[in-house]
Amino acid sequence: MAFSSARSLTDLTFIEEGNKDDLNGLINFNKRRLIAETIKELQTYQIQEYNFVEVQIIQVRFSLSILSFPRSSSFLFFFFSLLLFPLFSEMAI
Repeated sequence: MAFSSARSLTDLTFIEEGNKDDLNGLINFNKRRLIAETIKELQTYQIQEYNFVEVQIIQVRFSLSILSFPRSSSFLFFFFSLLLFPLFSEMAI
């Protein structure tokens, strides 16, 4: 089964929003168990070591692109992201 941290966060949201904290004045342990299981699954992927193979051409291009921008160019990066993702440009303005 493929892991998705977004799926785990969605699961946590639905568990929190879809289950009461208490039932008849008692702690809802089923809700707590579901939360614990989801967090445990998330933690197993956080301790797993990922051995990625370095692709030299990607490293070089990434390094060159980062070096070509001045350090104080956060606004430039933001503007560039709006060009790449026009769906969000209306929301940002």
